[in-house]
Parts: sequence; structure tokens; C-alpha cells
Amino acid sequence: MYWEDFDRGSLFKLASNFVLEKQQYNLKETSKCYPDTHKSRTMEQVEVTKTDVERKVDRVLKIIKRESGKKEPELIGLVEDFHRDYQSLYAQYEHLKRDSGDKALKGKGNGSSPYYSSDSESEYYSPMDVEIETDTAFDTNRSSPRWTANNIKEELKWPYGEEADLRHEFASRTKEKEALASDHMAASIKSQEIETFNKDEVTSLKTELEPLHHERRDLEVRIDGKMDENKQQGEKNKAMFVQIPEEGDEVSKLMKQIKDNENNLTSRISESMVQVCNLKKEVDFLRAQQFDARGSITCESNESFDMTNVMKPECGSLHDQKTKLEILLERKSKEISRYRVQVKSLKEEIARKSAFELTKVEEKRRLQVQVMHLESEVDALSKQKIKSEDEFRSYIHEINQLNEENNHLNSRILALEALFRERGLELSAQESKSRRVNKTARMYPMEMDKKVELQITDQQRMMKQIEENTYNSKLFKQLSKGNKPTYHILERKMEDLAQEFYQKVDDNITLLSLRIAVAEKTHYDNKESYNNIKERLEQENEALKQKLVTCEAELVKLKDDAAARSSFIVNNLQVHENPATRILKAVGELVSTKKNRKEKLRSNVDLFVAEMDKVNKRSLNEAVSNSEARLYEEEEQKSKLLKAVSLLEHRVVELEKINNEKDETLLSRAEEKRESIRQLCLLIEYHRSRCDHLKELVSKLIVRTNKKT
Repeated sequence: MYWEDFDRGSLFKLASNFVLEKQQYNLKETSKCYPDTHKSRTMEQVEVTKTDVERKVDRVLKIIKRESGKKEPELIGLVEDFHRDYQSLYAQYEHLKRDSGDKALKGKGNGSSPYYSSDSESEYYSPMDVEIETDTAFDTNRSSPRWTANNIKEELKWPYGEEADLRHEFASRTKEKEALASDHMAASIKSQEIETFNKDEVTSLKTELEPLHHERRDLEVRIDGKMDENKQQGEKNKAMFVQIPEEGDEVSKLMKQIKDNENNLTSRISESMVQVCNLKKEVDFLRAQQFDARGSITCESNESFDMTNVMKPECGSLHDQKTKLEILLERKSKEISRYRVQVKSLKEEIARKSAFELTKVEEKRRLQVQVMHLESEVDALSKQKIKSEDEFRSYIHEINQLNEENNHLNSRILALEALFRERGLELSAQESKSRRVNKTARMYPMEMDKKVELQITDQQRMMKQIEENTYNSKLFKQLSKGNKPTYHILERKMEDLAQEFYQKVDDNITLLSLRIAVAEKTHYDNKESYNNIKERLEQENEALKQKLVTCEAELVKLKDDAAARSSFIVNNLQVHENPATRILKAVGELVSTKKNRKEKLRSNVDLFVAEMDKVNKRSLNEAVSNSEARLYEEEEQKSKLLKAVSLLEHRVVELEKINNEKDETLLSRAEEKRESIRQLCLLIEYHRSRCDHLKELVSKLIVRTNKKT
């Protein structure tokens, strides 16, 4: 992730410059040891690859300047092609180096140095060849004495031995040079490995960025699955934490290796400088010896002129060898200076890489701290999210419970309505029954009154007849003084019975009318209470439905706001380059949105729950309790009315029985009255006949008396 903090253009320019410098350096190294045929071919290949690399680098820089997210796969493909070209060049370089190693080994088998075989063949001679040449020269010049030649041979053995030692030292120096070159190649290989490792890290981080982008897109679509994604990110962060110290250990190991290589290079360079100084001292000593030898030779030239002629070619060869040695020393000094320049460049590169690694380490530490902070924030956010989800779930559970309670209450209301309807039907049936009973009760006393009136009229008629017959009965009374009249007692009894019957019938009618009025009032009150409760429950249901609609609309708005915020966060994350600022901004926006959502949801849910609690618990409980109490009272009243009606029915049955009994008694008494009246009539007729007979007798007596007078 820390590669995004650097400038991409500068990074790709630095990589391309490093590759081109590496190619030039490899060409310089290979041009020293390869013929012209290989040089032209490799130069053509290098030019082609250079043009391809420059073209690809320009394309990469254009894509980076445009900063278009759509051309990221093209950029990745160009970087991969760039990496493939670099690997192919490195493979060509390794192949050429192997060929050069094989040729150098062949040259060593022929007795020549690996890097300067042609020069060494033309410029150096072995001491055996020099001895052979001197022997041939002394054989041709046999006129000179042999002891001088032997002395000169003995004197020349020491410089030849020194020359052989110098050659051995030069071979060891060339070996050290090869070792330095191999160390340099190893350092370059390590730098290439570091670059490839960094590139692999970049590609791995890019590959890790792609699932993060997919996760962000999934966050836009799936807000409910944020917890799992946060857990996955936490696991990835833990994996990154595990990888970061491993990478830090690897970097520290590489730094230690680089420092060890620097120390070895400095020690070797110091040793080579000491050896060069020793070589210079030895060369000066040889020059002094040569000057001394020349002085001795000039002193002895008068004595042995022939020896000088013989020694001239040897001196010329020695002078040539000295010049060659000086040329070699100059070359060696140039090579040493060049190695110093290379060592300085390597030191600069190492310092630059060490600074770059230090910046990397600092950035890694800073990123570790940021990741720790972000993990703590993510943990806090995850906890807050879990709490908010739990609260939201609890709120949803409460809302579902309230909906269930509302549904239960609606079902209870429907059941109560059904009960009301059933009870209304029962009340209507009972009202019809009570009306029938009232009608029957009203008609029964009317009929009874009519019957009683008819009976009273009959009795009055009979009494009139009796009164009319009283006059006639007086005589019968006078005649039958011993018989007491009983019809007054009978009349009194009949009047008392009639009054009792009328009073009982009136009392029953008043009681029935009062009970019917009370039942009508209770029924009317129950209807009014039922209608009021029904209207209030309908209003409460409408208010609850409106509140549910508003809550659903608010939830939809909150979801839309969350989707818009998530899209806005994703856009901001894609626009901004710094991942830490992006994550912090996204976390801040998520925290603010979650806080706002929590506050809104808490306020809305608290209000909704309070209102639902107030409205549902109080009003519904009161309504249900009132309705239940009223239903209970109505049931009790209905049971009482049913009991009263049943009692009235039993009373009516009893009264009917009593009336029937009274009718029977009245009928029996009427028959008795009829019999008594018939007997009275018989008595009256008898008395009339007797009166008539008495009248006749009296008339006869009067006539007789008159006749007598």
C-alpha cells in the first residue's frame, strides 16, 4: 500500500533509467570481452529494447497523468511487459556472461588472462623464453667470456623472479578484480531481486486492492453484510501485520548484507590500495636497481664492449618489459580509479537504497501505527455497528411484537364484534320474546278484565234480578224466618276475590313494564358504548397505520441515504490517492452517518414506542377492559333478564293455573249460584203459588165474609 504515497511518474522514470544504465554498463563490460560481430548484434537488440522501453514508459506516464481508472489493466499490462523485457535482457546478459566465462577458461588453458588475452600474448614473455634467447645470443657471440654471461644471468634471475612474482600478484589482483566484479554483480542481482520483490509487492498490493474495490462495491450493494466484510478486513489486516514484520526482518537482513558487502568492499579496496602502493614501491626499487645496473654496465663497458652489444637486446627487452609494466600499472591505476568510481557509485546507490529502505521502514512503521489506529477505529466501529444492529434488531423485534399485539387486538376486536353481533341477535330475539310476553301480558289482563267485566255485568244483572226479586223474597223471608240468607256472604267473597285478582294482575303488569324499560335502557347504552368503542378503535387503527407508513417511509429514506453515502464514500475513496486519508474520511463519514442514523432511529423509535405504548396499552387496555366489563355486565343483565323472563313465564304459568283454578272455582260457584238461583226461583214460584193460593183463599174469605154480612 505504501507505493501509492510516491509519485508514479518519478518511480517509473527511475526504473527506466536504472534499466538503461544497467544495459549500458553491461554493454561496456561485454564490449571488452566480445568481438565486433557480437557487439553489433547486441547493440541492435539493445537499441530495439531501448526504444520499446521508452515507448512503454511514455505510455505508462500518459496513463498515470490521465489517472483514468478504466485504463488500470492496460497500465498493469505495460508494467508486466516492461518486467518481461527486463527479464529477457537479464537472461541475454547471463547467457553472454556464460559464453565469456567459457572463453576465459579456454584462454586460461592456453596460458593467457581472461580479459586481456590478446594484449598479454603480444606484450609478455616468460622467463624461460628470455633464457633461451640469451643462450642463443651467447652461442652466436662465443668470442665474449662465459663468466660474464653467467654473472649477468645470475643478476637477471632476481628481476625475472620479481617479475614472475609481479605476474602472480597481477593474476591474484585480476582474481580479486573478478571477485569484486562478482560481488558487484551479486549486489546488482540483489538490487534486482529487491526491485523484483518490490514489484511483486506492488503487484500483490494491486491484486489486494482489487478485492478491496470489489468489497467496496459489495458494500454499496450489501449494507447488511458489513460486519462480515469488516471481519475479513480485520483478518487481512492481521495477515498484513504478520507480513509487515517479516518484510521488515527481510529488509533488515538485506541492509545487514549490504553493510557487510560495503565493509568487505572497503576492506578489499584498502587492501588493493596497499598492494598498489607496495607495487609502486617495488617498481621504484626496480628502477633504482636498473639505474644501478646501467651505471655498472657503463663502467664495465670499456672493459667488455662485446658484452654490451650482447646485453643491448636484453636491455631493450627489459626496457620494453618495463614500459609494458608501466603501461600495465597505468592501466591498473585506471582500472583502480574506475573501480573507485564504481565503488563510489555503488556507495551512492547503496546509500540511496538504504535511505529508500529507511524511508520504507519509516513508512511501514507509520503505516503500522495508522493500521493500528484504523484497526482500533474499525473495532470500535464494528462494536458500535453490532450495538446499533442489536438495537435495530431489538427495535424491529419490538415493532414486530407491537404489530403482533395490534393484530391480536384486531382479532380480539373482530371476535368482540362477532360477540356483539351474536349478543345483538340474542338481544333482538329476547326483545322479540319480551315484546311477545308484553303483548301477551297486556292482552291477558285485558281479556281477564273483559271476562271479569262480563262476569260483573252478569252478576249485576243477576243482582238486579235478585233485587227485583227481593220484594217477592221478603214474603218468603217472612215466611221462612228460620232460613238465613247467604247471598251477601257470597257477594262479599266474590268482590274480595275480584279485587285481589285485579291487584295481582296490576302488580305483575307494572313489574313487567319496569323490567322491559330497564332492559331497553341497558340495550341502548350497550349499543352506544359499542359504537363509541368501535369508532375509537377504528381511529386508533388508522393512526397506527399512518405511523407505520411514516416509519416505513423513514426507513426507506434512511436506506437511500445510506446507499448515497456509501456511493459518495466509494467515489471519494477512488478519487483520493492517499489510502490513510481515504480510510479516515470513510471511517469518519461512516461514524457520522451511523451516529445520525442511530439518533434518528432512537428518536423515531422512542417516539413510536412511547406513542404505541401510550395509545395501545392505555386506550386498548381501557377499551378492552371497559368492553369486557360492559359485556360482563350485559351478560349478567341478560342472564338476569332471562331469569326474570323465565320467572315471569313461570309466574304467568302459575297465574294461568291460578286463573284456570279461579275460573274453575268461578264456574263451580256460578253453577252453585245458578243452582241456588234455580232453587230460589223454585222457592219464589212456590211462594208465588202459595201467595196466589193465599190470595184466592183471602178473596174467598172476604167473599164469604161479605156474603155473611
